[in-house]
Amino acid sequence: MKGSLDQAVRLRRLGTFIAASGLMSGVFAMLLMFRFPVGPVEILASLIILGAFGLLGASLARGVKLARWLCLAGLVGSLPMMVYELRVLGPPLQLMRESGWDAAVVASCANIVAFLALGMWLAIRAICVLLGRYRSGSLATARVVGATLCVVALVHLHSAMAFSLPAGTFATLSVSSATGIVAIGFVGWQMWHATLLGISLMLLILPGRWLPFACTALLGLTTMLFPLGVQSWWPDPAQTWFLFGLVGLLAYSIWWLRATLVAS
Repeated sequence: MKGSLDQAVRLRRLGTFIAASGLMSGVFAMLLMFRFPVGPVEILASLIILGAFGLLGASLARGVKLARWLCLAGLVGSLPMMVYELRVLGPPLQLMRESGWDAAVVASCANIVAFLALGMWLAIRAICVLLGRYRSGSLATARVVGATLCVVALVHLHSAMAFSLPAGTFATLSVSSATGIVAIGFVGWQMWHATLLGISLMLLILPGRWLPFACTALLGLTTMLFPLGVQSWWPDPAQTWFLFGLVGLLAYSIWWLRATLVAS
């Protein structure tokens, strides 16, 4: 009985996450349409994405078997796609072969590999949940999340140093490149990422009994992103919505990980 209850809870949490992800993606795409000229095809595609993910996630949360198999097919199909995404490492690696070692290029490659590794691990864990053949992998998930966040924190701190942002500053990071790309940070960029580095190291090296406390600290740090970031992006509705949805999804995922660690 306990196993079936655990399975139902896991499916409900996974379905809620999928529905929320679809909602954020669909609404964000629709908000961008107010900024860029689009046709009816793009509008229809965004509405389909919004409805499909929302319906799929809600159905999975309610225990619909068809939704479980559709999610399973999508997750299995995402694994080779994530491996295929490693092709983006080709140009920067070729650049280093021709021009020599560059810290910024190495950091960029590490960031890509870390995110793809985390995505593949979470996809595999979700597949196990859908099949009902999971074992307690929360400790390994915490380690993978910690390693990924370590890389993210180091890459972003390196970017701040490259842009000559003074250490400990509360200024907003905003840099325009020659190609027209604008990097926008938030108030306290370096201090926030230095704290993230410390918490991610806790997730990476602390014994299992301390990991729920590290997740609680990470949850608090994540929720700070919205009030910090909204000062830089307000009143842009699309970016503000994206930030709100991103913080919500991250907070939900961290809470889920913490609850799993406490239960294991």
